[in-house]
Amino acid sequence: LLLATSDLPAPVIEHFNDEIDDDAFAEVAWPASQPPLALLVGEQADFATTWQQLGWKVVVPEDIAAKGMTWLIELIKKST
Repeated sequence: LLLATSDLPAPVIEHFNDEIDDDAFAEVAWPASQPPLALLVGEQADFATTWQQLGWKVVVPEDIAAKGMTWLIELIKKST
């Protein structure tokens, strides 16, 4: 709810990255941000290094658990 009410640009849901094999996708992504930002969940987190090598900022649920939703919102705001 906090994310939805934070006046952020709308994310892309299930953003598939054509530059990565194996049908890699971000659960939620902001591909137009600088750097592009991807939330990788579950098995998709295994592709985090590959996304990062392609210039993406990657967030996984553990980051949010450790740093909080406010941290994520600020990260999105700085990138857009």
